[in-house]
Amino acid sequence: MKRLDDKFTYKTLLKCSFSFWLVTAFPFSFLYIGFILLLDFTSVNGPSIPWQYYLLYYFGFNVCTFLFIIWFLWMALPNFFHVKIEHNAYIVGNHSRIYGRELELVITPFSTIQSVKVVRFFLITTVKIRLKKEEKIARQYPTRTLFFERKEDAIAAAEAFQNYHPTIDENGNIIDEQPPYPEMNEEPPKFKITFCTFIPLILLILVGSLIGVSVYTSRIEYPWYFDSLGVTHRQESLGDPDETVDVAVLDSGLASWSLPYFKREPTYYDATSEQTASFTDGTGHGTNVALLIASASTKKNSIYGVAPLVHLHIIRVMNSVGLTDTETIHKGLTYCKNQDYDIINMSFGRKRFDDTIEEDLKELKEKGVILNSSVGDNKEEFTYPASSSYTYAVQTQDENGKLDANTNTSSTKQGILCPGENIPLLRRNAEGEKVLEKDTASSYACAIFTGYVSLLMVRQKDFSLTWLDTQLKSDTLYNKDSFLGILK
Repeated sequence: MKRLDDKFTYKTLLKCSFSFWLVTAFPFSFLYIGFILLLDFTSVNGPSIPWQYYLLYYFGFNVCTFLFIIWFLWMALPNFFHVKIEHNAYIVGNHSRIYGRELELVITPFSTIQSVKVVRFFLITTVKIRLKKEEKIARQYPTRTLFFERKEDAIAAAEAFQNYHPTIDENGNIIDEQPPYPEMNEEPPKFKITFCTFIPLILLILVGSLIGVSVYTSRIEYPWYFDSLGVTHRQESLGDPDETVDVAVLDSGLASWSLPYFKREPTYYDATSEQTASFTDGTGHGTNVALLIASASTKKNSIYGVAPLVHLHIIRVMNSVGLTDTETIHKGLTYCKNQDYDIINMSFGRKRFDDTIEEDLKELKEKGVILNSSVGDNKEEFTYPASSSYTYAVQTQDENGKLDANTNTSSTKQGILCPGENIPLLRRNAEGEKVLEKDTASSYACAIFTGYVSLLMVRQKDFSLTWLDTQLKSDTLYNKDSFLGILK
């Protein structure tokens, strides 16, 4: 009697489980995650979560699936033993049609083992046994496979049969009608499936569902105009991070609570008579204009800037109630003339033309500064400074690519259509909580256009004011959906 390695049972189980995983869970998870990544990474705004999370999710899913397969096979497969009576050997082994395994204990009657050869081919293991005994006697034994549910019963039956000594006549023939086969089942137990078998599967489905829901609910839904304009938050599409675009925002200021939203902390200058030394905004208008240009938020349900890598310079030209005058605007523009700004955003307007401000705009234009101004939303003529020949006048565009019904128009100057309808803004309620609200105005269209031009400056190698003017005046200004199509 010879006992082989007991650990072989677990090795076979692992090999079988690995095989099942390799042909089922592995390709499924690979295709599933690959499909999700394809959709996520090729979307205009790139992946909603870092790729490391996808990798962790992929490995976690496969590990859990592999462990479940081991549990399932261990619980569900017939775990019984058999005695296989052959011409020259008895084999007691752990039997399974899926394991492909038939060897645990070898018992040889009437003789000793000459050689035992284990042959493994993938998951199938076979045993070839040669014995020292009379072939004439061996050939008279029928071949039967009998099954037991307990290993001990199988071994006891094999040992009892091993002690059998047949009666042989003088010619060497067995006189007994048949060997004394023990009472045993001749059909293997059926595949066993119980509720316990599926507990890991239920847990796996629940955990996978929770992870899937978590990934889906954590996806950032960017504003509608991102896709319309071809704007993306993917870092590699924002241009060279070291090539900073300096944008001055002439408005009501900037609230200090908004500072964490920016990659680069804005500078601050107060041109009003209030002369505040630190960030402040009495109306919240300037704060939202700045956030629409450069918010770098990566949180869900937040406000997202078109160009989060720009460096903002806040020039406060409106007092705490949102009022301004020629002297204050002139002071702010004069401050800008002494700086090296690339773009100036002016999301405000006045009804009267002003010679002092016009001269400031002329000097800034001659320095190569891009001047953007909102046109107003009263169904009237362009407000000033949008009506100036030195500024780009930005009008409100709706979600269908059409001119908003309330935006101002002009009979003497062409405006630039840019999304300004249903724009998510971040405001603070009476309890001081930050809430998202949607609003429509050319002020926000102007801020989005400023961010858009900032992207052009770093992504377009031959960018210049002449190039921009040519593009804006050409027939290719807008794409087939009537939105600015230069980035696409």
